[in-house]
Amino acid sequence: MNLLQSSLMLSENTNQKNQQALFHLWKGEVLLDGENIKNLKLEWLMSQIGLVTQEPTLLSLSIMDNIAYGRDATSFQIEDAAKTAHAHTFISSLEKGYDTQVGRAGLSLTKEQKIRLLVVRAVLSNPCILLIDEVTSGLDFEAERSVQEALDLLMLGRSTIIIARRISLIKNADFIAVMQKGRLMEIGTHDELIASDGLYAELLRCEEAAKLPKR
Repeated sequence: MNLLQSSLMLSENTNQKNQQALFHLWKGEVLLDGENIKNLKLEWLMSQIGLVTQEPTLLSLSIMDNIAYGRDATSFQIEDAAKTAHAHTFISSLEKGYDTQVGRAGLSLTKEQKIRLLVVRAVLSNPCILLIDEVTSGLDFEAERSVQEALDLLMLGRSTIIIARRISLIKNADFIAVMQKGRLMEIGTHDELIASDGLYAELLRCEEAAKLPKR
């Protein structure tokens, strides 16, 4: 199943309110294996998508229940998914491990830990399509690297859409779509977009300039 293989949507506004927003288009169409997604049942379509967002929200349940997220999964399957996502160690270090209560009435987790649980949930669901909404935003270097390693494993063999502002995170993508105010401005590989010297190249120059030490 292929939607966009290792692709990126680079946008000045990456607020992804929910997955359903992907399927309401003003113009054009989105095809899944040649079939317009408007002709597919939304419930089925949503079940094929794994979502990892920059604003993770957990239910007031145990870590195990948050990972299962309504799925009939065994504790072995959940722990195996956590090991794949490099989250088993941190979960096991908690006093009650996978039975730790989180959410409003439970233990307060860091943003990195919450994102890790979303990655574990996505590993468990084994989606055909993965949607990543700039999850490393606001993380320090070590946390970003740790989360990115887990995401790299999750993306293997999957059609992936990454929504991001930082070009450094996605320059190796197969296709990059540059969006501005809801409009598609450019599309191509990193090298092609740099060569065209358009909006993408301008954004890259701004990103690199921001890294320079201030005088």
